[in-house]
Amino acid sequence: MSSSLEVPAGPRRRLSGTSVRGALATLGGLAVMLITLMVFAALRPDAFPTWANVQGILDSVTVLLILGAGLTIVLAIGEFDLSFAATTGLSGAVSVLAVVQWGWPVWLGVAAAIGVGILVGLGNGASVAYGRAPAFIITLAIGSIALGIERFISNDKVIYGLPESLISLGQGKILGFSTGLWVAVIVTVGVFVLMRFTTYGRRVQAIGSNRRAADLAGLAVARSRMMAFVIMGGIAGLGGVILMAKASEYFPNSAAGLLLSPYAAAFLGAAVIGRGRFGAVPTFVGVVYIGVLQNGITMLGQPGWVVLLVQGAVLAAAVLLARQFR
Repeated sequence: MSSSLEVPAGPRRRLSGTSVRGALATLGGLAVMLITLMVFAALRPDAFPTWANVQGILDSVTVLLILGAGLTIVLAIGEFDLSFAATTGLSGAVSVLAVVQWGWPVWLGVAAAIGVGILVGLGNGASVAYGRAPAFIITLAIGSIALGIERFISNDKVIYGLPESLISLGQGKILGFSTGLWVAVIVTVGVFVLMRFTTYGRRVQAIGSNRRAADLAGLAVARSRMMAFVIMGGIAGLGGVILMAKASEYFPNSAAGLLLSPYAAAFLGAAVIGRGRFGAVPTFVGVVYIGVLQNGITMLGQPGWVVLLVQGAVLAAAVLLARQFR
């Protein structure tokens, strides 16, 4: 897989055709997003196009924004990670257990959660970069291990009694928006800066575009690939903390539904906003659009399975749109 969904420049005729298809894909995607907003606003004019609903949509996708930012790095370097949802759940469980049952201060519980995420990411990265294991398979396996550990340490029980200082990380308000949303914005900006203005970010793009060429150029390919998973793990750990803070409790397998949406958002953002490249801002836009879909469908009184069906359709459409940049 490539960090850019474009291929290296070929003959002028082929490049021109690719550019036209890519432009049409972008315009088509933007048109669909606009039409979606107009339809929901027309069907629920009393509730959908309101400031309160905008705040609600952004608050509902807080954790997805955090996870999507981390996933962007993994996708940009040309890999997959199927363990981040389980990592989020495990890290969230550790943070709650540390604070509620082990008596640790909140800051130490947050640090422990991020540390657990980094350890999982290190296992993924070392296995893929140095063990040459397929990312698709090894991250699925490590995700299963993480889920098993989560259920073991929590004893499959709901944990209540989170202190207000921990809950406020997800539910506090700053300028009318939740604290969790501001955390997501900070993470997104951090990933944007990392990918756009640092040597590591440029290395990620180079490796994702052509790993063999990057290797021949003397870039630290293996270390960079491993670091992508480590960063993803740490961000997933932070996402676990925010997830628990927003829920005001821990419940087993709490992150089970967080795998598909970040992928759908990342591919959609790359195809519509990123001109075929994965990036923090395109993924942010993609996540918000997923949130709009979920919100609008719920407002129309549709059952939960409709949301899952639409998310799957969005992911399929995003992949097809992305291929127009090849």
